[in-house]
Amino acid sequence: MTKNDAIIQMKQGVKVTHRYFTSNEWITMKGNFTIQTEEGYSFPADEFWRYRNDIDWMDGWSIYKE
Repeated sequence: MTKNDAIIQMKQGVKVTHRYFTSNEWITMKGNFTIQTEEGYSFPADEFWRYRNDIDWMDGWSIYKE
């Protein structure tokens, strides 16, 4: 799934993971501007994406399976 597809899913409350994440890592969104991690940490979405904006992060996303 692409980054844009993942963002759409996260805005609906779906947990997503990325090929660079460990097997138990996921993120989702609270509202349109906050990323929440599996550990309960929250970050402004623009801050999270600031460090994940190169081509490696444009795809490789999938829905997290618990």
